[in-house]
Amino acid sequence: MRGWFCCAWCPTDRRPRVSARAIRCVLLILPAALALPAAAQDGVNFAVFGDNRGGKDGLQPEVFPRLVRQMAALNPEFVIGTGDYIYGAGSQDTLRYQWNEFFRAMAPLQDRKPTYFVPAPGNHEIAGGAGNALFVQYFRRLYFSFDRGGSHFIILNTEVPGQESRIADQQRIWLKKDLAAAANAAHIFIALHRPFYPVGAHRGDSLDMYPTERDGLHRIFAQHRVTCVFAGHEHLYNRQTRDGVTYIITGGGGAPLYAEPEDGGFYHFLSVKADRLGYNIDVIRVQ
Repeated sequence: MRGWFCCAWCPTDRRPRVSARAIRCVLLILPAALALPAAAQDGVNFAVFGDNRGGKDGLQPEVFPRLVRQMAALNPEFVIGTGDYIYGAGSQDTLRYQWNEFFRAMAPLQDRKPTYFVPAPGNHEIAGGAGNALFVQYFRRLYFSFDRGGSHFIILNTEVPGQESRIADQQRIWLKKDLAAAANAAHIFIALHRPFYPVGAHRGDSLDMYPTERDGLHRIFAQHRVTCVFAGHEHLYNRQTRDGVTYIITGGGGAPLYAEPEDGGFYHFLSVKADRLGYNIDVIRVQ
């Protein structure tokens, strides 16, 4: 599905649970045919973060609201998430409470103007039938793509039940067609939860669990000149470039860190600016 699927929040909703009425307020779907202002076609400014999830009590970590305020101060056009926004649970009531705490923490992004949230699913919120169903209820799509500012964006789902750590079957077929259709994009940015090339605690349960499939997907990315792949899952920052494709792990949103600061273990988000002349990615540490 090509289009501009995203989420905006209603900051006035302060109830401990998200009701059906609040869901309609939380979600904002822009049709794919919506014409963008001419200036917006010349460049794009967005942020990326991941792995902010709190504890089983559903409360967001203390650092996350500070991260959100710093993102909001940069006035991004939209924010991409690389997964694990909540801890997850087997009960839909508990999941709804956890999501409401997440939406509450994200509210400062709406203070200046509507700022869209573009989420890749993570294992914590998706695990189990209740989590998968609720994610679809809130965000409508588990994988999709859209165009903005001359760049093409693809959100992938590494959490398909029974296909975790893979981009397989229908999703892989769709991805190849979508990449072929984006040949004229200035840049192609991809976001997903589990990284291609983990460096820490999640070696072996990321896309490296199926190295032959992973390597084949990387070759497709290189063939189609993918600019950058953003992932989470590991609670740290890491950047690698392979065959012209940059792979960034940005899992420093607030969950317990997996490494020392010198090895990428610090709380952060990414600020990205791209136009037809190039792109720049700044790693912003949370103050």
